[in-house]
Amino acid sequence: STLHVGHAVASITQLVDLGVERTLIASGLECVIAQRLLRAVCPKCAHEVEPDPQVLRLLASTHEEIGMTTRGAGCDFCNQTGYHGRIGIFEALEPTDTFRELVVAGARESELSRVARQEGMRTLFEDAMTKVNQGKTSLEETLRVLGPRLSRGRHCPECREILEFSFNACPKCGCVVRHTCPGCGRDVEPTWKYCAGCGTPHENGHPGPNALVSSPCLRNSEAPRRKVERETDDGR
Repeated sequence: STLHVGHAVASITQLVDLGVERTLIASGLECVIAQRLLRAVCPKCAHEVEPDPQVLRLLASTHEEIGMTTRGAGCDFCNQTGYHGRIGIFEALEPTDTFRELVVAGARESELSRVARQEGMRTLFEDAMTKVNQGKTSLEETLRVLGPRLSRGRHCPECREILEFSFNACPKCGCVVRHTCPGCGRDVEPTWKYCAGCGTPHENGHPGPNALVSSPCLRNSEAPRRKVERETDDGR
């Protein structure tokens, strides 16, 4: 049967929403395959290029991870599009006993994804990156079809744990994956010196000496921290 979901593990959530009992899903599900079509780079005008930094950021990747990529310059063969034909990318979920037990227990989708990855499932994005590295498609096409990775969660760069978008740090290894301004809560880039929302000073993505630390995690931390002060309107 066919379900309209974003990735293989999401089919579990969809089946539950449709009223299928978790015990039936766990015992009856044998395999789920998610698939997408990507335009293939034109073989006549393909050439190597440096990856676009903006595309890398939206795909939560780095130049070191990707390296040089392939792009079509456009020619008569591809009607000046840079692409000719299509290729498939796939994500196959084959439930194991551990996965089935989690389904019955009502585990969250992020936990199911983590276990599926640990037990060998390759995601659509990983399959797409393999084909990008093989020169079969482009980063821009991957972004067009799969969308920004930030909107679908991401992986910790240190331990590869699957993280929800709302996570600022990896709960497994503590690696900071998202910097936010302690003054207004807005996302900040690691290279920013000031928050674009409220002007709070930052040092390499962290609060500067004039920032107001308001996070309960920072207030309750046993780790040493710098005292920071900022004048408020009432002078306190």
